[in-house]
Amino acid sequence: MSERRAQERRLLQWKSFLFSIVQNIPAKVMVTNVEDRSLVFVNQSFEEMFGISSDEVAGRQCKDIFTPELCGMLLCGDEETLLSAKEVDVPEVVADVPGAGERILWVKKIPIFSGKGHLRYILGIYKDVTDKVRNEQRICAERDRAQQSLDAASILIAAVAPDGTIRTMNRRGSEMLGYSADTLIGRNWFDTVVPPHSRAILWQRFLAVLNSGSFSTVSETGYLLHADGTLIPVAWQNAILPGEDGAPAGVVTSAEPLPEMP
Repeated sequence: MSERRAQERRLLQWKSFLFSIVQNIPAKVMVTNVEDRSLVFVNQSFEEMFGISSDEVAGRQCKDIFTPELCGMLLCGDEETLLSAKEVDVPEVVADVPGAGERILWVKKIPIFSGKGHLRYILGIYKDVTDKVRNEQRICAERDRAQQSLDAASILIAAVAPDGTIRTMNRRGSEMLGYSADTLIGRNWFDTVVPPHSRAILWQRFLAVLNSGSFSTVSETGYLLHADGTLIPVAWQNAILPGEDGAPAGVVTSAEPLPEMP
């Protein structure tokens, strides 16, 4: 009997430990009863975000507590989980949360089975990714505006990474070199647009510039290689592209076609 009590005590301690973890994780947690679709439990983070306690939601339907829009977000993925009996991820769900405004949440639904293998509960995990998504949207918008400015330029503008890969090429540059827009991105600058007789020496100069962090000559004339194999006389200017740590992250080059080589 003492051994049985010891096992029960350890089981209770383990359950208490698991409950403490779920209760204190930053993600919002909601458990739904599969049989009658009533709510069983929400953790502390859920309570703080949605302004309702676990005791207040226990045994009640979602529609009796929250707005239809909020219920749609909280219950999204449930039907798919019931049908598949597998975990379901919903990357971005938007809902208006009272007191918090419009929020974007990543939702994960996990089926919970009984000892006999019957689906008993759906565990919902909700992570607020609003700031992350909006920051990504802001970065994308800034990048698009920058690309639009580059595309409006009447000369070739390109950014070349330390390994020689073309990271950015504006529309005028692609047109000047005889390529469709964006098809040069990811190609090697020296293998693609530098004439064969100049590749070795310009590659060595490129590496030396990255090593020293400066150009001995900012402006110069030369040739670029058109897609059809012809040479294009150009006047170009170069500048170091600084990285986040201040070290060279590549080179920005601009080139303007010349009627003929001076």
